[in-house]
Amino acid sequence: MHLYLNYAQELWTREGENPPVGLILCTRKDASVAHYALEGLPNKVLAAEYRTVLPDADKIAAELTKARLALETRRKGAIAVARPEDAGRFGSHRFITCVAKPGEIIAQFLRFYFLTNEGLELIRAASPGGAGRNRTLGLDALSNVRVPVPSYELQTRFDALQSEVDNFNHLQTKTTAEFDALLPAIFDQAFKGELL
Repeated sequence: MHLYLNYAQELWTREGENPPVGLILCTRKDASVAHYALEGLPNKVLAAEYRTVLPDADKIAAELTKARLALETRRKGAIAVARPEDAGRFGSHRFITCVAKPGEIIAQFLRFYFLTNEGLELIRAASPGGAGRNRTLGLDALSNVRVPVPSYELQTRFDALQSEVDNFNHLQTKTTAEFDALLPAIFDQAFKGELL
């Protein structure tokens, strides 16, 4: 957690913001693990409340998704592509909504391009305003942005590769979470001398 907080402090925190706060969700309380894991850190870790029952898993997942989207929006410039599971949802009138021309360009390719350094720079250049938070992109300015578009076939192959990467990242996240869930039990056994 300390590693992640230092990373977030250095790379994501904006001037004037408070330091980031980490939240560790545990399945059980273990004072020895907490003591050895947290003692001596320059930033104190405090527990305001200990619950023996976690909130509903769907509620946690929804809150984590909401937080992830907020971070991605702040970091990546609020460029998104609606997915089939978004059918029936409503978007904000404050954001430009465009539809990719079928057979010419794939929306996921555009999203990927606009989230590269080059793409973000084009969007920033087309967005007037002095401070990053006050920049607005108009439809006319967006229509003047020139995107290097490869063939539709190449975009389709790229999209398939990107889906594989997304699946791999999901699997890695799941595996990391499973490992993180096992780690306290391993430490507990180590401190009790029960490891072989």
